[in-house]
Amino acid sequence: MNDCKFCNIENKKENTIIYESSYFYVIPSLGAFIPNYLLLISKKHIYSMSELENVEFEEYKKIVNKFTKNYEGKFNRKLIMFEHGSSSKEEHSASSVTHAHLHIIDYNFKDEQKLINDLKMQEIKIEELKNITKNYVFYISNNGKCYITLDFPSVSQLMRIKIAEEIGMKDKYNWKKDKFMKNINLTIENFKKIK
Repeated sequence: MNDCKFCNIENKKENTIIYESSYFYVIPSLGAFIPNYLLLISKKHIYSMSELENVEFEEYKKIVNKFTKNYEGKFNRKLIMFEHGSSSKEEHSASSVTHAHLHIIDYNFKDEQKLINDLKMQEIKIEELKNITKNYVFYISNNGKCYITLDFPSVSQLMRIKIAEEIGMKDKYNWKKDKFMKNINLTIENFKKIK
């Protein structure tokens, strides 16, 4: 798509490709209010990971596992991941960019069960994501359990807001306003080591 930020990656420091496969690439996230914040992005313009073809979805699962294992092995910390999946360009859900991307972040919620309850999340198997045809928030906890909700506030960057509130940076959640280049640079350096 011509106006899509992820279809037309500009040659900028924050767009450094950390990892690339046949169907995906991983870059540091703009608005990285904490270090080691990445985005796993579909090379094909689709609105959510639920639209992936079977072969793409298998690669998606492998990359999720690869980053989880490599990160834990290198830094002795666990990641969380989330996606604000849109069913169409008109229905943005909690996504601010309507191109499938999974947030990969070194963070653990202080009260994860409260988040799960508040957002009315249900535990699912990752494969069940392919059956979703509505807007959703998909979440992979640091213990590898997958959750989904179809009933959530339609607020752009919802999960980023939740994290920013917990770390005392409530006004810094918006990646469009605050890039956090220092954290982006640190993320690039850290992930050079764990390919």
